[in-house]
Amino acid sequence: MKRRPLLTVLWIGGGLLAIFFVVRIFFADLYRVDSGSMEPTIHGGDSWDEWVLVRYSGTDDLERFDLAVAYSDVGEFVVKRVIGLPGENIQILGGDLFIDGKRLSANAPRPGVVPLFDSEHQSVEAEFRMEPSNWTESPAGWVLDTRDKPEDYELSTLHWQVGLDDGYLLPDGTRVQGSRAVNDGGLELDVEFLEASGTLRIDLREEGDCFRASLVLTGEGSDAGEVELTVRLERLRIIANTKDVFGASVLAEPETLVEQALTIHANSIHRLHFSNIDNTLFLSLGDKLALSHTYSDNRLPKGVSVAPGKTIGAQAAVGGEDLLARISRLRVVRDFNWISRGEFGVERPISLGPGEYFLLGDNSSQSLDGRTWGATRKSDILGRPLKVIWPRERARSLDEEHWRRVSRPGSSN
Repeated sequence: MKRRPLLTVLWIGGGLLAIFFVVRIFFADLYRVDSGSMEPTIHGGDSWDEWVLVRYSGTDDLERFDLAVAYSDVGEFVVKRVIGLPGENIQILGGDLFIDGKRLSANAPRPGVVPLFDSEHQSVEAEFRMEPSNWTESPAGWVLDTRDKPEDYELSTLHWQVGLDDGYLLPDGTRVQGSRAVNDGGLELDVEFLEASGTLRIDLREEGDCFRASLVLTGEGSDAGEVELTVRLERLRIIANTKDVFGASVLAEPETLVEQALTIHANSIHRLHFSNIDNTLFLSLGDKLALSHTYSDNRLPKGVSVAPGKTIGAQAAVGGEDLLARISRLRVVRDFNWISRGEFGVERPISLGPGEYFLLGDNSSQSLDGRTWGATRKSDILGRPLKVIWPRERARSLDEEHWRRVSRPGSSN
């Protein structure tokens, strides 16, 4: 009689063990990521190793920028991102992705931007140049007050002094310094307009161009607390100061690319995103606004000889005129950037045949991927990572939140 409970336990244990092995063989398994080739999407190396849950099914409908686990050319399992699809010609030029000879469309889904600076982890005073008489720190953030003061670009503006590179932030907020310069990036800020008049200005510089988002409050409000606002995307040419290349100024008369009028709630915090990625400007203000404008090429700096691809002055800045506003959070972000290193899809396009994919690592300067071994056959793709399971404090879903630049009324492409 005493053996029956023991046998029952053994049968149950054996059944659970069998189910476990069946799941591992046919459905899903855990894999350890022990390299930094997918930073900051998945962490690995230097005690940051993460375990991911991989589903074996789902490889029949792989889309661009999906994550995949595949056999590498040396027979090891690797986690990479799908960049090229069957039948396409893929090439990496200047950090950007070209498909069949054309830069990735501005409205195409893509991975989210990568933070390089976050005021919740890094010091604004340490990384931005500012004028203390115009910028003051408060418990709720940094306050810009340029009311009744002379209009002076340098004095009213926070200039980011670090420069865009292919670095990233670790889970604890520590920044990993990049090794390659990056041109495509943006600013994200939580801003509260403390008075209903003035102009907020965000500048992004690339080579000889200064692209500006101007938010002009008219001072006219309603009883419901709404304020009229005109938003413009503008382009200014950088004029170099030959005595100080990094002290460049810009033309006084900007070229307006697109503008839109709207109303916002005064004394509310608004999430503002302004970026210049793949030759497309994108501006969003919460869910109230989405403006975009695509341009052909950047202009060369005027008045000084600068190496190709170099930018004069701070690549990101925020300031204002006749304005009282508070910024409670400030982030500098960059686009995904792929290094032109390797044999395939770099110096010349790689042509993908039926059932072939082109896979790259997110941390391009540290990744061995399709640039080294070429196309990956569908039969060599094991499955798709779903979640980070371990460490428990970093557990999260890897379902992609593709950041899409959406064209809406008032957008220009």
